[in-house]
Amino acid sequence: MSSPFLYWERKLVRDPLYGFVGLTTSEDRILNTFAMQRLARIKQLAHAYIVYPSAVHNRLEHALGTLSIAGRMCDQLRVTKRDKQIVRAAALIHDVGHGPYSHLFEEPMRFVNGEDFNHENVTKLIAEHDPSMRRALGKIREEVLNVLSGDSFLSDIVSSSLDADKMDYLRRDSYHTGVAYGIFDLERVVRSVCRIHESKKKGWRHLRATDSRDIQCTPRCMSIMRG
Repeated sequence: MSSPFLYWERKLVRDPLYGFVGLTTSEDRILNTFAMQRLARIKQLAHAYIVYPSAVHNRLEHALGTLSIAGRMCDQLRVTKRDKQIVRAAALIHDVGHGPYSHLFEEPMRFVNGEDFNHENVTKLIAEHDPSMRRALGKIREEVLNVLSGDSFLSDIVSSSLDADKMDYLRRDSYHTGVAYGIFDLERVVRSVCRIHESKKKGWRHLRATDSRDIQCTPRCMSIMRG
């Protein structure tokens, strides 16, 4: 019997937190664009390595970790194969708009580009206008942009109160700095999450833990069991 995971393992990347992270052919193309490869030279925590010498991890490894968790959340939520492809692509490129020194770069850039400047908007601009990124995203480009813009239920997997992005950087930053602030039970969270509601009102989509007695009613949220 063929393995159900082979489709997601066109290329394997070794990650210190999750072991092997499998990539499809299209994800491999996205990863090899210049816009993505430059993230390997941008430190996740900017100058934090001055105090925490081992905090030299970069935005590229965070992108791969976010993709890995997002894929697992898609499996738990039983989304379609195409939706999983879209979510994983969005997770992979979600930080591609970061500049040098990560978030520290955004403050001076606001003086040049206005108060609305942020890396999220730059990410969408790259997905829309960078020729190599457009080719790598192919036919799912518009749907990936919708996920990044928060216009679909799938957006919650990438960006919400408890998303793949946060779950990776909490664990990754803790791992590389040697502190315990971001340590949590990832397996429990991923296995507990489920979709419970989608309102017609824009911005209200809810996910919660399967065995939680407490529903957290906030815009675009994920909640897990307390205590």
